[in-house]
Amino acid sequence: MKNEQLVTQLELYSNAIVGFFVVQALTYSASFGTSELFNCLVKTANYLALGLSFHFLASTALACWAIWSMRKMLLTLSTENLAALRLIYFAKCVVVAVFAALPFTITVAYGVLDYPNKTLCKKTVLKF
Repeated sequence: MKNEQLVTQLELYSNAIVGFFVVQALTYSASFGTSELFNCLVKTANYLALGLSFHFLASTALACWAIWSMRKMLLTLSTENLAALRLIYFAKCVVVAVFAALPFTITVAYGVLDYPNKTLCKKTVLKF
């Protein structure tokens, strides 16, 4: 594979990772805000909330590691715009971390931590 093709593929993969995290965060947050059943399940099932929290942390770490690895490979393949490449890939990791923080914060705040009237939504789950 030629260097240009490899650079294009690595760029495509890193963009796909960032896009996945943006869509995942927005979809999770929208589902939590609009689906009463999903909202209640996350609030009342402690192990589900802990598992989701762990998932968001672990997948964020893995995604940033993958993006950083692609960055290192691109820096060895490319000879021009090295400063811009460093900045762009750092920004991609920041975007992943920011968008992963949204569902993580929602899950920890409403699913893991205790607050008054947290279990009142169990009536909703029993309806379904």
